[in-house]
Amino acid sequence: MRRVGLIISYNKRINENLRNGNTELAARWYTRLRLLEIFSFVPEGAYRLPTI
Repeated sequence: MRRVGLIISYNKRINENLRNGNTELAARWYTRLRLLEIFSFVPEGAYRLPTI
């Protein structure tokens, strides 16, 4: 459950940074998100929130 919570919180940070126009920081969070998804054996995008 902790990993699912981390995936959701990373996704929120990505969306927040994209809204603020900070694509560099969003890219860093996206990299962390993908690594966490890979190591958790979660399909890509399974727990992602829709981007605004």
